Amino acid sequence: MKIAIDARVLEKGITGIGRYLEDLLQGLPLLDNKNEYYLFSYRNLNIEPGYYKNISTGKPFLPDKIFSAFWLNFILPKYLNTLSVDLFFTPNQLLPIRKIGAKKIITVHDVAHKENKLYHPLFYRIYNHILLSLSLSRSDGIITISKFSKESICTHYKVEPNKIVIVSRTATNKFCKKQIGIERIEKLKKKFDLPEMFILYVGMIERRKNINGILKISDLLRKKNLPLEFVLIGKRGHGFAEIHKNILRRSNVHYLENVNDNDLVDIYNIAFAFLFPSFFEGFGLPPLEAMQTGLPVLVSNRASLPEVVGEAGIVKEPEDYEGFADEITKLYKNMDYQMYRQNKSIERSSKFDYLKSIEAFLKIINISATD
Repeated sequence: MKIAIDARVLEKGITGIGRYLEDLLQGLPLLDNKNEYYLFSYRNLNIEPGYYKNISTGKPFLPDKIFSAFWLNFILPKYLNTLSVDLFFTPNQLLPIRKIGAKKIITVHDVAHKENKLYHPLFYRIYNHILLSLSLSRSDGIITISKFSKESICTHYKVEPNKIVIVSRTATNKFCKKQIGIERIEKLKKKFDLPEMFILYVGMIERRKNINGILKISDLLRKKNLPLEFVLIGKRGHGFAEIHKNILRRSNVHYLENVNDNDLVDIYNIAFAFLFPSFFEGFGLPPLEAMQTGLPVLVSNRASLPEVVGEAGIVKEPEDYEGFADEITKLYKNMDYQMYRQNKSIERSSKFDYLKSIEAFLKIINISATD
């Protein structure tokens, strides 16, 4: 069976959806030796060239938002029909308007654009609402990543629940607890100007992630005279300029934009705790990565986050800054409590099986292709 995948997200700095596709593409060669996979992108991708066939279509000098819509709706369908693919999969929820002669499966991670108008710009919200409505109705299979997201899709788009299959996000095994040597720690601290002891956040730097809430928590901990600083790692998102100004006003908060995976795993391992008080998440992969590395995890009680962290997480209202600060203080002052939370994180993360998620994906595409 010929399976085509819209792989353009891999050309950008890896964020949530890019990480989702990257993890999926790393797992498929381990379990599938029957299907042929074609990755469609603007430029050449360096992804398992012996296993995947990469078709790069080129990209003219046009604004990305304009060309992206044109490519999806007019250029891509021509390639898919010429190649006579059996199934088209997109990890980024939108199908072409133009008809393609193949079964179609989409992954819808969340419908944040319907939850709150502050999470995305106006054009993005309108464009996504119109095309997602069409994509949901025309798809042969819909994948989502959490119970919360499934309920949200059904609520906002009146989709029959039995049409949506949950395949939970998982983190690859490279995110694990390990001993980091003193020499390596010193290299990391020098390379990224890391503080001696820090609380970590990983994710987009944008409004819906409640970064300003993290900054308020940092202020409270400074007043408590705890030797804990904050390291924020992530790409620039909606509202970044304003948030960045607030970060720069604080000497105890450090921002890093580009960190490769090898360094990121080690930074997780030398952090004191992980803080993720986001207002909205379709899943929330960074808390799972943090749990796999054995970090105590503090998250908000919104959207899918309680579903992900379970009893392992310290869960608060996203604007309960005092509550988060008190819990961090308790972690710092009570070694037994810190160890308890570390063990609960490892225990909880073991419930998310990477290869089982790949198996579940394969089952969906094989069933959809034969229906």
